[in-house]
Amino acid sequence: MNRIINEIFKRNKLIILVFILLLGYGIYSYIVIPKQEMPDIDTPYMVLVIEAPSMSARDIEKDIIDDVEKLIMTYKDVTEVRSSIYDSYAVVYSTFSFSTESPVLLSATIFDKIHDLSLSDNITNISYTSNFVDPHIIFAVHSDQLSEIELLRYSEEFKNELLLIDEISNVEIDSVFNKEVLVTLDTDMLELYGLNITDIYGLIYANTLNMPLGGIESDFGTISISGTVTYDDLSLLENMVIIPAIPVISDAVLLSDISTIVIEDTSTKSYEFNTEKSVFMRVFFDKDIDFTKMGDEVLLAKTNYVDSTNTSELEISEMLFLPDYVNAQINNVFYSLLIAIVIVMIIVLIGIGFRNSMLIIVTIPIIIFATIAILYIFGFELHKLTIVGLIVSIGIIVDNQIVITEGIKRNIDQGMEKVFAAKTAIKDNLGPVLSSTATTIAAFLVIVMLPGFLGEIVGSMPLTVIIAISLSFIVAMTLSPVIATIFLKANMTIKKTSQHEIRIKKMIRATIKFPILWLFISIVSLVGVVYLAFTTQPIDLYPNDERSVLYVDFENEVVGDSDNTVALKDSIEAIITSEDSILHYASSIGGDLPGFHFSAKRINEVPHVGRFYINYDMKEDELLLYKETLETQLSSIDKAKISVNTLELSPPIPPVRLFLKSSNNTSLDSLTESLIIDLEESNIVKTYTVSKNVKSNKYVIEYNF
Repeated sequence: MNRIINEIFKRNKLIILVFILLLGYGIYSYIVIPKQEMPDIDTPYMVLVIEAPSMSARDIEKDIIDDVEKLIMTYKDVTEVRSSIYDSYAVVYSTFSFSTESPVLLSATIFDKIHDLSLSDNITNISYTSNFVDPHIIFAVHSDQLSEIELLRYSEEFKNELLLIDEISNVEIDSVFNKEVLVTLDTDMLELYGLNITDIYGLIYANTLNMPLGGIESDFGTISISGTVTYDDLSLLENMVIIPAIPVISDAVLLSDISTIVIEDTSTKSYEFNTEKSVFMRVFFDKDIDFTKMGDEVLLAKTNYVDSTNTSELEISEMLFLPDYVNAQINNVFYSLLIAIVIVMIIVLIGIGFRNSMLIIVTIPIIIFATIAILYIFGFELHKLTIVGLIVSIGIIVDNQIVITEGIKRNIDQGMEKVFAAKTAIKDNLGPVLSSTATTIAAFLVIVMLPGFLGEIVGSMPLTVIIAISLSFIVAMTLSPVIATIFLKANMTIKKTSQHEIRIKKMIRATIKFPILWLFISIVSLVGVVYLAFTTQPIDLYPNDERSVLYVDFENEVVGDSDNTVALKDSIEAIITSEDSILHYASSIGGDLPGFHFSAKRINEVPHVGRFYINYDMKEDELLLYKETLETQLSSIDKAKISVNTLELSPPIPPVRLFLKSSNNTSLDSLTESLIIDLEESNIVKTYTVSKNVKSNKYVIEYNF
């Protein structure tokens, strides 16, 4: 140890140079480090979609979903499986434990195992999604005069322009326009040729089937080939041969001879931005970049494209624009960090004097920027939680410098030579400072080791604290003593005991004189504080996101009635738009809006539901107060289920979920209705949703021509 200490002072100029270079690299790292709003999160759930075009909902449940659900529930990290089953397809939602190390890997494992199941041959496709990545930008391409097809065409053109920007990895267009080929069969013609619907279905299915065509032998093995049937022209479908021609006797019967074939928009869903029909575009940036610098470039691309269209009816607006928002958030938190540094500087200046405090203040930016440099080297991003970690560590990193600097100053005042005084202070305080640093690291290390989803959210904050206080210890043992020997001077004047010091000594003597009394007071105070904290403070595992956004989910009481849903949407819209602080809003009828935040629960694509996304010019506390006001206003709308939600840093999982099962549907419905009444009368439950397993009768109709 003595040798190391001697080397520190022997190479004092090198020590100073190293930390100056580290400061410079830290400033560079701050400029180039990727900046995000929050750390990347693997959401702990999986959505599986199964398509089986000719099967009823009951058959899908019996022949497919029962086996799939049983398989998924064999995994210990799966906490819940629920399915929405419809005719021709089903959606299976799986929720994983928060402690799941890799939800993406678990989802892939489950999906591979599902493929090994022996399921119905009617399944045409099974797909899954587990990595729900939020977009960085959502554009609304909207107009009150252009058609959906025109908006879609403009969106595709704008997408091509955006993809010319290197940092943009993907652009997804979300349109409600759904082109489908409708084949309407003529029953008289079917009877004339002795055909039925099943025959026509089989022929169309066979003509559009991808058929394996064998393989080609080569030196590298067998290359398999298959035929791909693609219809890019309606006439090809119209000219499909149903009955081959018989020479001399009759011509071939084509599909167009026995049916009417048209392309129609069959979507029951609608999108609007403010009051205009819209197509949405979700923009994703590459990972490991500072996308806060991309806002101006993207907006310039938007302006140039709109100008190039020469179309006054077209508007492109930002429903969500994270580059500017995240940049503002990072700047706000960094501003808080600067305030914390200034406050600590003032306190240190008052407490230990000007010269000592200046030596300590110099080390603060070195430690902070060195911490950012280490985060950058190991591939971490700079986001709100890492900066919060820096704020938390400010007081701790100053403590180490105060202990060493004051120890050196005390030794110098006692007449020791500066270098010897610094060496003595290091030796005397190495053990206590190291123990203090190690215990603090141990406390934060527990938080770093939190598994799963919670660990991904909060893990970067304690990791930043650990890096900062570790650097603080190194600086306290190396740089601080070196610069102390340069700038500190001995104070030869004899200090008088201050009144403040006298009062402190009296308090210490009183405490030592009555130890039992003070221990009792401390224990009572601790119990009282804990009791008040847990009984009066609201407990929430995750805080709200700070975006000034609310989203409103609504559900029409009449299942499948889109007209009533439109009327419900208009009623909600009238209340929402009466608020002056609203900036813009987007709405959907018949299903979900494009995914805007991982905490927003996906809603079913059915005609009687919808969603609003509303952006306000409010502070967080104002938004929470207005949320309560909006809930009261919307409660006046009858025959609808409406919920007002904030964005949260948590997955969309309700705190309580109740499952009712019975072989008697009548008693099950009766109990469900009774529980719903209790929930509506409760003062605790704000919102609830009911998912019923609805089974309908299956009718087999036999008929003769």
